Amino acid sequence: MMYTGLDPCDAIALRRSQYRDGCIDTTRAKTGEPVWTPVPAVLREIIEAAPAYDAITLCATSYGRLWTVDGFNSSWSRFRKTLLDAGDIGEGLTLKGLRHTHGTFLADEDLQTDSIRVALGQKTDAMARHYSRDAERRKTMLRVTETIDAAENRRRTENVKPFRKSVKPSKKGHE
Repeated sequence: MMYTGLDPCDAIALRRSQYRDGCIDTTRAKTGEPVWTPVPAVLREIIEAAPAYDAITLCATSYGRLWTVDGFNSSWSRFRKTLLDAGDIGEGLTLKGLRHTHGTFLADEDLQTDSIRVALGQKTDAMARHYSRDAERRKTMLRVTETIDAAENRRRTENVKPFRKSVKPSKKGHE
């Protein structure tokens, strides 16, 4: 999910024939939108090193059979607990969250909303913004900080309320 941006349900239904030449070519079940994505080398190595099996799907159980959604979720829950107990992941990690992480990565790399929409198989730019909102918030706050830190801003704030020597501090000690 993190490397491809696929929804968990789409990932477990992905047929082996939809992975060719290091690329995934599929259609998102929820939206009907086409998704074509090159698979990063780290994931390509995992896929290509998998033992032979009979399932028609790319993701298969350790017995080489198709995953059911319930079976997949059950196995993920156990695996997630193992990773959590080892301190390898944080408390809130979900497979759907990894899809959001993918959208965030794309936004962090300055891809436009339309490109993120296509990569995630979304119908609307609003959903692409939803999946990449963390990156947008970070970028916005970085721009805010850069603005606040700017020399011109510092120069202007020096003269906003200059200290007047004729004003005496109050007797209550408030300054």
